Amino acid sequence: MEWYRGFRWIIHKQCAELPREISHPIHPNHPLILTDKEFHRGIQCGVCSQLFPREVCLAYYCSGCNFWIDIKCASKWQNQNDGHKHNFTTLTGPIKFTCDFCGQGDDDLQYNYICKICQLIVHRKCSWLPLPVKIPWHQHQLKLTWWFQDKYPNYQDFCDICEENVDGIRALYCCHDDECRGYAAHSKCIRISVLIPVDDNDEPSTSKCPSAIETTADDKALQIEHFSHPHMLTLIDGQEVARQDDQDEGITCNGCTLPIMRGESYRSCAQQAIEKPCNFSLHINCAKLPQKTLLPLHEHELTLLPTASSVGGVFMCDMCASLSQGFSYHCQRCDYYLDIYCSLLYERRTLRCDAHDHTLRFSTKLVSCNSCRTRKKNFCFRCGSERCNFQLCISCVKLPLTVRYKYDNHPLKLTYTSAKNDLDEYYCDKCEGIRDRKHWFYSCPDCDFECHPDCIRGRYPQVKLGGCYKHDDHQHNVALVDKRKSEIPNDKREHLLPCSKCSEICEGLVCECLKCGINIHREHKEFAHNELGGRGNKNRRSRRYLLKDSSE
Repeated sequence: MEWYRGFRWIIHKQCAELPREISHPIHPNHPLILTDKEFHRGIQCGVCSQLFPREVCLAYYCSGCNFWIDIKCASKWQNQNDGHKHNFTTLTGPIKFTCDFCGQGDDDLQYNYICKICQLIVHRKCSWLPLPVKIPWHQHQLKLTWWFQDKYPNYQDFCDICEENVDGIRALYCCHDDECRGYAAHSKCIRISVLIPVDDNDEPSTSKCPSAIETTADDKALQIEHFSHPHMLTLIDGQEVARQDDQDEGITCNGCTLPIMRGESYRSCAQQAIEKPCNFSLHINCAKLPQKTLLPLHEHELTLLPTASSVGGVFMCDMCASLSQGFSYHCQRCDYYLDIYCSLLYERRTLRCDAHDHTLRFSTKLVSCNSCRTRKKNFCFRCGSERCNFQLCISCVKLPLTVRYKYDNHPLKLTYTSAKNDLDEYYCDKCEGIRDRKHWFYSCPDCDFECHPDCIRGRYPQVKLGGCYKHDDHQHNVALVDKRKSEIPNDKREHLLPCSKCSEICEGLVCECLKCGINIHREHKEFAHNELGGRGNKNRRSRRYLLKDSSE
C-alpha cells in the first residue's frame, strides 16, 4: 500500500487524495467538507453511529447541521451497483430522508436502516421484504431488483399494480420473463397484495397460472369440451370459411358478445349441421378463459359464469358500467360483475389508439373522456405523459374501429373529429339530432354519412335485443327491447307505457310481452337498470377496489 511520510506524520495515498467536498445520500441538502480539526474527536459518525477513535484526524463535516461522517462510510457509498448482499444496520438521528426502496419519506429515523456497504437508506419494514414473491394476478415470480432503472433503462417507468410512476425509486419487484416485457411493482403495492409462498427451489418459468392468451395444445384440437355448453365445440378455420362463403353474415361470440371477424378461426357447436343448430360460437381466447381468477380490481376470487342469473343473462359490468350478456367474472358475495372484454383489457394494461400518439395505460381515475366528453369515476386508459392529459373511458375504448350499417354498402369508420364547416353545425344522419364535432363518431366518406356511435351500434351493443326469455313475474316469454322516449313532437314514442307491475315508466332496457302488449322492468322490484345504466338496489353491497389512485 502506498503512503506519504512527513514530519511526525504518515498518511495513505488514498487518504491524501480524498475529495475536499462530497455529496452524500444521508445528508443530501448540504455538501460535506473534509476536515482534519481535532474537535471532531469523541463525536459519533452519522452513518455507522461509531465514535471516532482518537487517532483519526480526517472526517467529513457539515458545519450548519453539526453532522459528521467518517471517511470509511463516506467512501463506500459510491459503490452502489455491484450486486452485493446488503448489510443493514440501525440508523439513528432526527434526519429527514426518502426511503431508497419505496420512495416514501420519513421524519423519524429511530428504527430505520442503512446499508454499511453502499449506504442505501431504507425503512425498517422495507429491509425485511422477501427477495422473490408470487402474487395471484401474475403468472411468474417477481424478484426484488435494486437499481431497476439503471439496469433496465428500456423497461417501463410505471407500476403494473397502481399505475403510478416509478421514477426515483431504486428497488422494485420485477418479472424477468421475456413475455412480460418487464412487469414491475412497487414494494408498497406488493405489501398490500396477497402473497403466495415461494419455494426456494421454484423457478419463475414453472409457476405459470392459466392465462387467456397462452398457447396450448388444445388450441389445435379439432374438438373440445367446454363447461359453458353441453355439446362439443369444433375448431373452425376462418380462412377456409372466408374462401368458400362470399356472404358477409356476421357471427357473434357467445362469450364476449363481440363479432368474430371474417377470416378469424373460432370454436363452434359441433351440432350446427343438424336440423336445429345451436349457433353457439366462441373466440379461441374466450374458450380458454380460466374458470377462477384473482385480480387487483376486486378483493375476492372471481368465478367465470356462462350466463348471469337474471332475465336474459343481462348484467352490468363494474368496470365499464355497461349492460352486457355472455360470459362474466362474478363475485357472489359482493354481486360484482366483470365482462370478458374488460377483463382482457385489464390484463393488457396498455394500448395504442390512432387518436393519440402515446401509449395509453390503465388507470383508476377519470376526469373527462376525450371521446364522449363525459365525466365518469371508475376506470379509464390515460396517457402516461402529464403534458397530454388524454384519457378514454372504458366504454369508448371498446368502440370497434369499423362497423356495418345495413343501409350503407361501405364499412363505417370510427372518426375522431369533424372538419369544421361554414355553418359550424353538425348532425347525426341517422337520428337527425345535433352532434358535437369533438365527439367521436362513425362516418362513411364515400356516402357523406356521419352518425353517433349509439345510433349505429345501439345503446346496448353487448345485449342481444329481441331474444325471448322467461320472466318470473309474467306467464309468457318476454323480449328484451330498448325503450326510449322520442324527442320528435307528436311521435308515437313520445309517451312510453308504464311497467305493468309497478306503474313506473319503462325506459331503457326492459321486457316486452307482445301477446299482452305490456312492458315490465327486467327486475321491477329493484328498478335495477335504467336508461343510464344505474343500479337501483339500495341493499346491494358497495364495491371495494384494491386499486386506488394516488390523488384519492
